[in-house]
Amino acid sequence: MTNKLGLAQRLSYQRSDSSRGAVLQLLFSNKDLSRAHISRVSGLSKQTISSVMADLENAHLVEETGITEGGIGRRAQTYRLSPRAGFAVGIDLGGTNFRSGLVDFSGNVLAELSIESPHSSVEELLEIMSKTFSQLFEKAKVPISQFAQIVIGIPGAVNPATGVISNAPNLEYLDNLILRNLIQTKFDVPTLVENDVNIAALGELEKSKTEDFGFIAIGTGVGMGLILDGELRRGFNGGAGEIGYLPLGENLDQPSKEGHFEELVGGHGVEQKYEKRVKIKKTLIEIFESASNGDPIAEKIVNQLGINIALGIQAICSVLDLGEIILGGGIGSREDLYVKIVNELEKIMHNPPNVRISTLGARAGLVGAMSYALSEMRGHVLTHGSLMTTSGTK
Repeated sequence: MTNKLGLAQRLSYQRSDSSRGAVLQLLFSNKDLSRAHISRVSGLSKQTISSVMADLENAHLVEETGITEGGIGRRAQTYRLSPRAGFAVGIDLGGTNFRSGLVDFSGNVLAELSIESPHSSVEELLEIMSKTFSQLFEKAKVPISQFAQIVIGIPGAVNPATGVISNAPNLEYLDNLILRNLIQTKFDVPTLVENDVNIAALGELEKSKTEDFGFIAIGTGVGMGLILDGELRRGFNGGAGEIGYLPLGENLDQPSKEGHFEELVGGHGVEQKYEKRVKIKKTLIEIFESASNGDPIAEKIVNQLGINIALGIQAICSVLDLGEIILGGGIGSREDLYVKIVNELEKIMHNPPNVRISTLGARAGLVGAMSYALSEMRGHVLTHGSLMTTSGTK
């Protein structure tokens, strides 16, 4: 498996004023560049470029790829990033599934895995991560000694200053943990922990036609990744986008652990509504199937679900004036529900946002995590001049 990761170019790196950094940033966006081309585009002298390229080759960050063909004049040696300079793993830890992917320094996706999410303890999570890392590197047939970055998306808020996790009702063992420190201590690999829906929003950033949008994931839980002016917004405590706690739903005067809006439109809430009405337990998929087959109660629940989601979008856009809403998750990505949502928005909003279903589907969180991990790995080179690699198998 070697697919090129469609990296969001707007995931900007720390701007580097050094000659080395300028050359690397060109190579991050291009491949098979000659020294003459790099000199012309960067404005650096040919002598400087020759010195920088020799330095990068010695550091095993770039490699020769071939010789330019055609044109007038001498043929020139071309260069690209060295794929094996380092490897990063992105993880999408959801309430249901644990998805992981391995990407190399050039942005090639080498391997992916998907298993059931661990629900018992952080110790179980760390054990599963250890096995997953070994399996990914073995599957890709690349050395784990070049493991350079981990990014994990989790279903909860992450305080940007302290790293403390909160509001993780679907994986309660994460609450009040600084998961980043636990992972770095166990695997000795630079680690970034971020809200899973925020990471999915970053995965969508390149595809969006606006720099002001919300990625709303509706599945087991409900959450939103918020992009304003092309940047991810986390909020003061990292809780921006925790729309599950919007005051929409029933019994608003009573506290709700999951959040009233999540109870209203999340998967568990929908299943409970159906069971309460007919005294029969069905999964979310079965409820949608029943609705499409003419079950009047299932139809009513699904229709109301579309209305309730539209009301949530109206509330969000009334405050943020977003240009686009991207829907994802097991519920949000359903075409039949999408039509109901759009039709309802046309009724209740003067200027409804453009609404579309994520083209990445269930992989949005994983793609975002891998993109973020690659960005962090490359950013470390720009900042520190080299990659910090380790065995990753403590």
